[in-house]
Amino acid sequence: MSYQVLSRKYRPQLFEDVVGQVHVSRTLQNALKLDRVAHGFMFTGPRGVGKTTIARILAKSLNCSDAKDDNPCSKCTNCIEITNGRSMDVLEIDGASNRGIDEIRELREAVKYPPTTGKYRIYIIDEVHMLTGPAFNALLKTLEEPPPHVVFMMATTDPQKVPQTILSRTQRFDLKRLNINDIVDHLKNILTLEKIKYDEESLKLIAKKADGSMRDSLSLLDQVISYSGDLVELDIVREILGVLKDSVYLELLQDVTISDNNSIIGNLSKIIESGYSITDFVSGFNNFIRNCLLATVGENEASELSEETVIWLQGSDCILESMDLLRILDISLEFESKLRYLQQPKVALEALFLKLSAMDTSVSITQLLNGDIPTSVKKTEVTKNPIKSKVKTKTIQPVIENKADTKVAKPKNVISEEVKPSVSKQEKNISIEAIQLKWNYIIESLDKINTKTAQFLDESEVKELQNRNLLILLKNSNGFELKSLEKDSSMLEKLLSDEFGVNLKVKYKSNAPKQTQKKTKVKPRNTEHPLFMKVIETLDGEIIR
Repeated sequence: MSYQVLSRKYRPQLFEDVVGQVHVSRTLQNALKLDRVAHGFMFTGPRGVGKTTIARILAKSLNCSDAKDDNPCSKCTNCIEITNGRSMDVLEIDGASNRGIDEIRELREAVKYPPTTGKYRIYIIDEVHMLTGPAFNALLKTLEEPPPHVVFMMATTDPQKVPQTILSRTQRFDLKRLNINDIVDHLKNILTLEKIKYDEESLKLIAKKADGSMRDSLSLLDQVISYSGDLVELDIVREILGVLKDSVYLELLQDVTISDNNSIIGNLSKIIESGYSITDFVSGFNNFIRNCLLATVGENEASELSEETVIWLQGSDCILESMDLLRILDISLEFESKLRYLQQPKVALEALFLKLSAMDTSVSITQLLNGDIPTSVKKTEVTKNPIKSKVKTKTIQPVIENKADTKVAKPKNVISEEVKPSVSKQEKNISIEAIQLKWNYIIESLDKINTKTAQFLDESEVKELQNRNLLILLKNSNGFELKSLEKDSSMLEKLLSDEFGVNLKVKYKSNAPKQTQKKTKVKPRNTEHPLFMKVIETLDGEIIR
């Protein structure tokens, strides 16, 4: 089979041909010009950005018999043999399969022999981070003081795993990820040489999918050409790469906005049944939300969104602001990081979008302070506690943060009955009935701050209010709960102050039988040990027997 894949057929043979790594190519060319070539090089960077390619070009430049302008001629015997991998003076070693100390010992013995035809004997060790610890140690002395005719070139995608003792003995060059424009320009040149028609949007999509790797982009282009023949167009690329259109993500986002759960589940089922990878889908959705966020803050050129999506974001139908999109992106990114460990990814994906649809939109604190609050911010909701079968009324109000430009949560669903804004802190009169009316809401707000304290107050009752002293009656509480509540009373007092604008002092009283509150005086032997007593004090515990 004579066919060569594009990544091998169009592999750069000169420093100028390496895409996007000018800082490395120019440094090496200057080193050749000034005859300041080191005896050890370390090329690091992501996959497919040119590490091994640059090492080969440098090897050809060092052994070329007719080098010009600090580039190999690519015509002499040495250049041709290195290009074809047949040179006896340039040995490429795979660090993953030759990672033991025995292989490195053989290498140490081989470096003693002079080169056959070239000026240098060159060792290119790919994926050098895969070598074992003993192998690295065996290489140290040779790498530090090699024979004058030996040059080591090492490449790795994971330099953190290479010992510092090795890194310090080499010149390190960090190759960077390629940007989309560089990859697209290179693909255009190749398709022109191959006489294949293309559209630029399809090449951009391939470049995005390659994630900064030129080799990956050429492999994807090979795959597309094998499917479509002499035409590379957007729809074909989408189908082969499994990339969904923006309209699919837009429809899902619109369903999330209006909490249309039936449509959400239906659309997710269609996507998954069509054969799209859940991992690719979630990654694409996160990229779409990121682009929406950029468009919302004014970065339309960087957002890469379709015109339909931009129009919807700017229209009156879209109630999402940048803070809403940021919250969605935060939740979805967390989901993506855990996706590989899920046993039922489809169920988890559906739960993710149902959770997003239940989220509240945001309102700026400036609106709250000015009283310019949409009707949907306030509502009265009746909920039933399934555990205690009690019906209670709670008032949903936004939680205000300290920063002036911060967005705060607000519910979507609107019930006609409105609740007046909280009482101003300048208003000093407060009745026990007002506290009793909002007591359940206070406990639920406290639950977001301290679940333990909220649970202790779950069956409490506001009993008495005298001279700003609020007495709370506890039911069936023990001494530990009472002590814990007294210790954390400042949190409840702050919530009451924020809600009613009055500073109240909270006191607790238990109606449990005395024997339930009485502490057992019997102590085990050795409880007087200072360390034991320190643990009891730190954990706010007590000795019960």
